[in-house]
Amino acid sequence: MASVLWGWEELCGALNVQSQGTGSDVHAVSIDSRTLRPGSLFVALDGSSGPLLTAGKGTGNDGHDFVPQAADKGAVAAMVHKDIDAGIPLLRVKETREGLWCLGRSARERFEGVVFAVTGSAGKTTAKSMLAQVTRGFATSGSLNNVWGLPLSLALTHRDALSAVLEIGMNAPGEIAPLSRLARPQVALVLNALPVHLQGLGSVDAVRLEKLSICEGLEEGGTLVVPEDLDTGSVDRRVTLFRFGRSTESDVILKPLDGNWQSVELRCAGETCKVPVPGGGEHRAQTVAAVGACAVAGGFPLSCMKRLKNVGLPAGRGREMRVAGISIIDDSYNANPVSTAYAIEQLAARQGRRLALLGDMLELGDGEVQAHIELAKVAAPLDGVWCVGKLAQHTFEQLPPGVGRKTYAEVDEALLDDLCAELEEGDTLLVKGSNRIFWSRGFVKALVERLG
Repeated sequence: MASVLWGWEELCGALNVQSQGTGSDVHAVSIDSRTLRPGSLFVALDGSSGPLLTAGKGTGNDGHDFVPQAADKGAVAAMVHKDIDAGIPLLRVKETREGLWCLGRSARERFEGVVFAVTGSAGKTTAKSMLAQVTRGFATSGSLNNVWGLPLSLALTHRDALSAVLEIGMNAPGEIAPLSRLARPQVALVLNALPVHLQGLGSVDAVRLEKLSICEGLEEGGTLVVPEDLDTGSVDRRVTLFRFGRSTESDVILKPLDGNWQSVELRCAGETCKVPVPGGGEHRAQTVAAVGACAVAGGFPLSCMKRLKNVGLPAGRGREMRVAGISIIDDSYNANPVSTAYAIEQLAARQGRRLALLGDMLELGDGEVQAHIELAKVAAPLDGVWCVGKLAQHTFEQLPPGVGRKTYAEVDEALLDDLCAELEEGDTLLVKGSNRIFWSRGFVKALVERLG
């Protein structure tokens, strides 16, 4: 079993509750009984919106209903705010969302390593994974970046890690600042500010300002890492700025070493380092430069970036797999006009038949139709395109003759049948769309199983 994450008395103290007897030490913390590991504390979130949830609705599921299931799977205790009998020690708090935040806050107070906070419109999880690897730090898998995910990430952070890398996301104005104040990073990264969540924020400039609000949680003397071309006029002048990019004026300078951006050279304060780019492409090279800038700002040598040679891309973020001689690029976790264009351009530079399965790009606001129309120009050089969703229909209608294959209202068996009938050895297929189109339905897994 993993090392002790929370001693029982320490856990009670963090939550300010009376210890009811002697409980077991906790080795993990979970808010999902389905993925809970033995030795965990189960936090029974009630799934409703509340004071810590600034936008959207809750899940609708009450975690208290799943405490018995968590106990059966090996939970050693549960945090609750309702009367329940599950046969395991219960930590009764006023409200479990607030209790989770208390646990995250206590974890942050006891942590002595470097804390990095990462935000941006695209590439956050990739940057987080890379940064944890090169600094030999701790980061949770996946995208635990919201009002539940961030405190959970903190609660899972082992106190003896060299660094903690935390991801901060948002869907509406006002969400990033309180999460940053909980994280209290010494180094904060704004990876990019792209046309994402425009339905809630209205403009790319509003996205930029929301991303920059990550500064509100920076520790005194902290550093904000940003792209060289990002407007930071709204940032407090007491914040130290550290820029990355291709300009010689940047603090970390990025230089390609080949035409496909498979490797780059980073320069900082007279030091140089040759670094591989997992997945290739200029957009990922920019992420590599951002990670290098964060590492240096956090007190690590630029040479730590060499550890990227052992790093792969997270699932759904451009990870490539081969089955039956066909290359499947799984970029299905999410999509926006910029990230989709990058993915298609990288696909177009490959050998063999270049095919794409494109789904709706959601939350783009008033410009959503035009964004999908313009995407057809980017996809025009490809050898074949399938489109899924109402908005992607606009992309399909603007494709040149012979490129468009077929449109679908949603993922179904007919789509799988059509793809499997046309795909052949030597092809490369890109799967790209917003989360609910492909990723949440497990589409790529189903496709790979069918082809295999």
